[in-house]
Amino acid sequence: MRVLTVDGLSLEFVSAGRLAPWLGPAVRGTLAEPLRRGRCPATAGGGRCEPGSPEACVSCATYEALAPPVPAGSPLGRARGAGGGVPKPVSLAPAGPAPDWAAPGDRLLFRLTLLGPAAAHMDALLAALDGAGRDRGLGPDAVRFSLAGIARPTTHELIPAALPGGPRAVPGTIPRLGLELTAPLFLTGRDGTPLVEPDLPGLVRSAVRTVGTLLACWGEGDGELTRADTASLIAAAESARPLPADARWGSFSQSHQSTRQGRRRTLRGCGGAGAWADVPACLLPWLLWAGRLGCGKDRVAGAGVWRLTLD
Repeated sequence: MRVLTVDGLSLEFVSAGRLAPWLGPAVRGTLAEPLRRGRCPATAGGGRCEPGSPEACVSCATYEALAPPVPAGSPLGRARGAGGGVPKPVSLAPAGPAPDWAAPGDRLLFRLTLLGPAAAHMDALLAALDGAGRDRGLGPDAVRFSLAGIARPTTHELIPAALPGGPRAVPGTIPRLGLELTAPLFLTGRDGTPLVEPDLPGLVRSAVRTVGTLLACWGEGDGELTRADTASLIAAAESARPLPADARWGSFSQSHQSTRQGRRRTLRGCGGAGAWADVPACLLPWLLWAGRLGCGKDRVAGAGVWRLTLD
């Protein structure tokens, strides 16, 4: 699966107003707003906008990234059926926390990640986001912004063979593994309540589910459903030793008005960092890719992104 990460860009505010601490949902909402009015005239008439061509339009690029159909022949599509949900091949990740108040000229770093066929829409999607910032803005004050900087796209390939199926595939342990969230994480426990202090087995469970599902859906021919032994990977995570002195978990909550759903909801999750000793090495590829792609709910808005440190 092709993974295209675009760095080097910032949201540069061109008007003043209030900002939420985490801008991911607001960025997604302003970008997706035109989709509520339907596809472009070319596709409505049975035509097609080809990515990268002069005829390609930003609304179709946005649709392919934020509301894609199940890919033909996808094992995920066969498993879920025509009515199943499709994981989005995009992550819109503004840096956080944002300032309480935006002033003209202020900047906030922004990263875009596109998976599989969505990578072909990079230029059109960035143009759509820049236009959305100028036309609609963010939050209750409609804070306008433009994209600043020079896009620096980097391509990586994620293949199933790079993901250990179980502990025997990659023996050994890592003396110390640190994990620091760079965006809120939204996971729930078995009782359905939001997790405030995630443990390593829970993070591994989410990582295997997220990475495996994305690979199965957007693998472009190499995306067979991964044959990972999830139970054995979780058991391996349980063998690691938590380091409470290095844990800095805390709750996160933020109110969000969803124009798509027409209602207000409260996002509840966690932020912070944790560390573990004697971590089985077979877990590292799963955690590394999950941190790049995002885990849990709202990953399309940049949630569940983390960085790892190894000692």
